[in-house]
Order: sequence, then structure tokens, then C-alpha cells
Amino acid sequence: MAQPPIIETLRAQTGAAHQALEDGIDLERRLDHRDDRVAVVRGFHQLHAAAEAMLAPWLSPVTGLDFAGRRRAQTVRNDLTALGATPGLQAPAPVIDSLGRALGWFYVLEGSSLGGRIIHKGLTTRGHDLTGLSFFDPYGETVGARWRDFVVVLDRETQSGQARSEDIVQGAREAFAFAHSLLAVPKEAECPP
Repeated sequence: MAQPPIIETLRAQTGAAHQALEDGIDLERRLDHRDDRVAVVRGFHQLHAAAEAMLAPWLSPVTGLDFAGRRRAQTVRNDLTALGATPGLQAPAPVIDSLGRALGWFYVLEGSSLGGRIIHKGLTTRGHDLTGLSFFDPYGETVGARWRDFVVVLDRETQSGQARSEDIVQGAREAFAFAHSLLAVPKEAECPP
């Protein structure tokens, strides 16, 4: 299935930011240790709680998106509880001033459900404890269908002129940078080579 132009544009213009985020999180190592796992899950909670609060006014009214059914902050909060931890301080997210920027942010959040499913399956296959990690696989077997539904909405809003491509890309870049600020391993915590 051919991807709509907006998906190709997003992948081309945010690929480096996406890779920097993946490289900076070091998930595989950090999920093996309880304290690191708590820090990772807490970071994901801060990301989703802050983003969902600012995105709700823009995305709740979008036909066919089901923003309420895609929110994950409460799931991540429940995962923190399962780990015996509490949420961190609320992270201040940038102010959103257009539907396009909101959709760009949501592209990053929804895209993480695809990667999260792969992470979840990999941990399961390797026999890892999955306590506190249910948020990685929020949609289960429907993840692909839900992603395709999101892409249809994103394409429709772009094609109709309701959301400008430039704004969508800007929002996605902001979301990757925000996620990196919350999730990346602090430089002083990195192990020497």
C-alpha cells in the first residue's frame, strides 16, 4: 500500500530526530533494571500526560480520529503503580497553535505504538518480566489497523487544507525533541566506552 505524501514527508524530514531519540533512550538495557525501568516509564508518563493535555482541544473534535480512545497517559500511570512508583512532575510542553502542529505531535505518539508493539513482543520472546510495560502495546492486535486509520485522518486533514504539511512537520520535530528531553539517558549516566 502506497503511503500518502504527508507520511513520506514526515519520514524524510524527521528521520534524524527519530533515530536520535531511539539511540538516546537505550531501552533494551534500561528495561532490564528496576530503577531504570521506573525512570523510563515515568518519562513516558510525563510525555503522554503533557502532550495529551495540550492536544485534546485540537484533536478531540477531529472526525474519525478517536482521540479519547488513543490516549495513553492513564495506562502509563497504571504501569507506574504496578511498579510501585509515582508519576514525576508534570513536564511543560510547548503551546500548540494549529491543527497541523497537533497532528505532527500525534504522529510521534501514535508511531510509538508501532515501535512499542515490537519492543513488547521482543521482551516477551526473551522471557523478560513485563511488569509496568503494558503501555508499549496499547492496541494489541489492532495496532496496524489503528495506525492506518490515523494515516487516513492525517492525509484527509492535509489534503483538505485543514492542516499544513509544514506545521505537521514542525509539530513532529517538536514532539521528538520533547520526548528526547524526557527519555534520553542523561550524559552523566552513560557508561564509558
